[in-house]
Amino acid sequence: MKPYSAHYYYTRNLLSSLIQLLALAFAFQDVCSALAIAVSSVGDEIITTATQLINGRDGLAKRLTVPSVPYIRQKIIAGGRMNNKVSIFWNGFQPPSDGYAAGRAYKRDVIGCERGVLYNEALPEPDWVYFQSVNENGQPVDNQYMEKIQVMSAVFAQTSSRNAYVLVEDGKVFAPASTWTLYEYPNLTAPGSAVTEIFLVSWPSQTQQSIWRRGDPQQGVWPPIGVPWDIFAV
Repeated sequence: MKPYSAHYYYTRNLLSSLIQLLALAFAFQDVCSALAIAVSSVGDEIITTATQLINGRDGLAKRLTVPSVPYIRQKIIAGGRMNNKVSIFWNGFQPPSDGYAAGRAYKRDVIGCERGVLYNEALPEPDWVYFQSVNENGQPVDNQYMEKIQVMSAVFAQTSSRNAYVLVEDGKVFAPASTWTLYEYPNLTAPGSAVTEIFLVSWPSQTQQSIWRRGDPQQGVWPPIGVPWDIFAV
């Protein structure tokens, strides 16, 4: 898969920074000042997007703390982007962007673009921008990055239905203490989950095997020990 260009990451990071600025400005009711600064730094197209966020009724960019799991779950369900689709996960890829590339390829070539969904597709674009706090090397650019990923991953699993697929590189097993094992697998297999069956997909061979069916025991514990309860509480 063709990697994203440096221009893509540059623009994305500028937009992320702008959103954070606008969030602070909104909190102090000084949106016009924030927009004036932004005009001189990132251009008209990004300003249009930022203005849409401000005018939105409840954009994530307005929040000054990491949203809770129940809050994001509500937004995903309201958006309807996961309805009647199967969910695609990945685990243990290094760098993590390789896992995302594999997930996209599996969705496109095997599942079908209209039938599958990746976690970044579950939220509307203005809200998803809030979670994209990484640079071109996939390194976090803010100190809330891991909590953002953990929250989004947990809710993506909670709102999944039908079948779910998790990609792991050929010859490897699930990485311990990973996003998958701590935040996704326990929620996919929790009592009351709408998921019917989970398949482990070896990549790139694309061989697959069933690893969990509805009625099997939950895998892992939710919420994980030591996580902030105010963020992850149901």
